Amino acid sequence: MIVSLIVAAAGGAPSKALICVLSGACLTLPFIAMKLLQKEINLAFFLFCEIYALGPMLGHAYKLYYLLPWWDVALHTAGGLVFAVFGQYLARLIYKNGEPPLLMKALFALFFSMALAAVWEFIEYGSDLFLGTDMQQDTIVSFIHSYLLGGEAGEIGALENIADVTVNGQPLGIGGYLDIGLHDTMQDMLVETLGAAVYTALLLIDREKHPVLYEKAETPPTAKTE
Repeated sequence: MIVSLIVAAAGGAPSKALICVLSGACLTLPFIAMKLLQKEINLAFFLFCEIYALGPMLGHAYKLYYLLPWWDVALHTAGGLVFAVFGQYLARLIYKNGEPPLLMKALFALFFSMALAAVWEFIEYGSDLFLGTDMQQDTIVSFIHSYLLGGEAGEIGALENIADVTVNGQPLGIGGYLDIGLHDTMQDMLVETLGAAVYTALLLIDREKHPVLYEKAETPPTAKTE
């Protein structure tokens, strides 16, 4: 992260440098979670979280979002799973009547992850709007259904088989209409929900026999000296 930050700053890429800084902050989140929840994180899941935290930086700084078409989908799916895990234990933290029911923890994990998926899309939108990035990637579509194309009020008009689009007299030359982020946003939220749903299902099946987070071991007493 530090090397990528130096390279981005030296290359005059402030948006990439900002992504590096944010990734560095995300690397601390598992430690904060352990402190907040007073639990240890399974080593495999801890490493999974750290690698996931570096994913957006790798995608932007090294163009993996464009070189690997599946990179964005993989990150959002992994994010849905990670957020669901911490959502499960957050339910325990805020539940005041002992141990919450398993179904309640599972639903809280699912909905917590879905909520964070929406928050992340707000961040992507803000970055595109104010920093000139393209986190909400565009999609080429070949049809448009819209009330604005209808001949009468309340009638949906359609443009089908769009092959070419001209903007300000300049042909886009992309073989269709350019959707500026809606499809990407909805796909991201869907795959994050899928990742959360998979974890929720596994949680209900496993019934917490293999916890991802576990109680911290007590410090062994110091041996007394004569």
